[in-house]
Amino acid sequence: MKGAGTNDSVLVNIMGNRSKEHLQQVQLMYENLHKKTLEHDIRGDTSLNYGKLMRYLLLLPLQLKINYLRDSMKGKITDFLGFSQSLLFTLTRTGLKIMLLNLTSRCWYLRRRPH
Repeated sequence: MKGAGTNDSVLVNIMGNRSKEHLQQVQLMYENLHKKTLEHDIRGDTSLNYGKLMRYLLLLPLQLKINYLRDSMKGKITDFLGFSQSLLFTLTRTGLKIMLLNLTSRCWYLRRRPH
């Protein structure tokens, strides 16, 4: 996303009107072309809740749930509503799905962690 800034209406139009599968393909193509992730550039060109929403739109459902669970437990005071919704999601899953969620979250965290 080079240039003086991001055209927010174009970004919202693209992000809000594409399927998750299409956005996953766009992310891969973007990373191959620019040698950095689309999420990285969106983070740099957007801020606050708007930026978070744009980045969340890039995530697959399981990644979104993992991120939501992690975000709800950040800081000194836990976001009770977010935590309770995430806990409810976890409690309604079978043991195998919870193990998959745990394993996926660890792999995803290690991949996203700065080196």
